[in-house]
Parts: sequence; structure tokens; C-alpha cells
Amino acid sequence: MVKIDVSMTLAEAVDAFPQLTREFERRGLDYCCGGARTLGEACALIGVDADATVAELAEVAATPGSAEWTTMSADVLADHLEATHHRYLWDEMPRVTALVDKIVSVHGARHPELVEVASCFGQVRADLEPHMLKEERMLFPMIRELATSTGMPSFHCGSLRNPISVMLSEHDAVGDLLAKLRRLTDGYTPPADGCASYVACFAAMAELEADTHLHIHKGEQRTVPDGGAIGSRTGSDGSRMIAGVNPLPLSEGETRRAGLICSTTPAVTSSTGTTSKCWCGTSTATRRWTTCSALCSRPRT
Repeated sequence: MVKIDVSMTLAEAVDAFPQLTREFERRGLDYCCGGARTLGEACALIGVDADATVAELAEVAATPGSAEWTTMSADVLADHLEATHHRYLWDEMPRVTALVDKIVSVHGARHPELVEVASCFGQVRADLEPHMLKEERMLFPMIRELATSTGMPSFHCGSLRNPISVMLSEHDAVGDLLAKLRRLTDGYTPPADGCASYVACFAAMAELEADTHLHIHKGEQRTVPDGGAIGSRTGSDGSRMIAGVNPLPLSEGETRRAGLICSTTPAVTSSTGTTSKCWCGTSTATRRWTTCSALCSRPRT
């Protein structure tokens, strides 16, 4: 029987005890992008007693829970992520945007901090929407093809390593934005003079943060049929790894070849009108995504 202790990583704890996700969210323990940290390390990072925290978490972990995603194959997991978490975000983000706009217009004069809250949530949405499109139109179909193919299929981006690298980079970026949103809203705590819409808006943002954390965790802990990771693993030096090779951060040259944005690589504009990262891989015609033009304004070479 698995027992929770200070040496267990946050990611391992969530997979073993999915009922802990709410506790981690409440305590500010980042199992999403920080899932490789042990409970002891994570507690030290936020300045709480690790032994006392683990004892409290163990009580919650004693209740039944099921992490169904841990037994899913890569293609089934892709279907699950799209049908569950992507569908939720596509439906929920416009609703939250409308609530944010409403409370800014009504309460903005008394709470000028709402302007920054609105800007930050707008960035979250601008990052997530093109990210999900790229997964749904490119990465997930590749994973499904790998799962059902009798041989090794050929992809225009080379291997899955290129889009996976960018996916991880974008996960980190949205994780940082969600952490900023939590700080700006004081942990999604509405003020005493907040109306019902104010309360509903902050509750919706808190729920969206929690769902996105679990969404990212699921995608980053599973493996694809060719032995590469849908998400991250941890190298011996504590760095994140892609497909079991080359720990991140990559060299500048490797970054360019993988399609990651670096200081010398311009951002591109997606079909949704938001600034996004390109998943094209290398700049040679044989390595371009065939579907790139649907999402990327960079000229094909």
C-alpha cells in the first residue's frame, strides 16, 4: 500500500491520492509545474512544517479516491484531456471573461487592482486558446497515429519531441500567469463590498486554476507509445526531460531546432489574433508542419 511521506513528489502524491488536489491548491503546493519536488521540498519552499503538513494530508488521503488517468494509454488520455479539460476551458473562459468585464465596470473605481486582474486573466486566455488548438490539431492526432500504427509514422516536425518541448514551455508560462492571478486576487478572496458577480467571478477563476493545474499534471506524467513523454520527466540533475533525452533548458541551437521561442526568435500571430509560439520545428521545407498555415503566420519556406 502506498504511504504518503515527505520524500514523495507532489506528482506521485496526486497520482496515488487524487483527492489531495484540493488540499494542494488550498495550501499553495504546486503539483502542476512543480510536481517533481518532494513534499518536504515544497513545504520548505512556502515555509510550512513538512511533517505536520504530511500528517494532515495523510488524513485526507485515507479517504477513497481514483486517479483513472494513471491507467490510460496515451491516445485514450489525449481523448480524455480534449473531452474533459479542453471542453471545460472552451466553455468556461468566455464566461469568466464576461464576469471580469462586469466587475471591472461596476467596481473598478473602488478597486483599481481589478484592471490588472482583468489584464492577467486576458493573458491566461490568450495563452491557453492557441495552445489547445495546437494540441487538438497537431499533437493529439500524432499521438493517436502513433498508438494505432503498426510501424513508426513519419511526421513533418520530425519526432514528437519538438511539439512536446513547446507544450512544456507553454505550460510553465500559463502556470506563472495563474500564480500571478492568485496573488493579484489575494487567493481569489472577494472584498467585503463585492457583489454576487464579484464572488462568482473569483470562485470561477479559482475553479479554472484548479482544473488547469490537474489538466497539466495529467498531460505531463504520461508516456506515448514510442517511449517519449507527452510531458516531462525529471533528470538526475533535477531538470525536466523530454522523451527521455536532453534535459531542459536546451541550448540556443537546440531551442531553435525544437521550435521554442528564445530571445532571437520572434513571436508569431495565430489565427485567433493572439501572440503564440510556433510549433513548426526547423525552418526547412521538409520539416515544416503541413497544417502550420492554419495556426501560424510565418511564411512557409
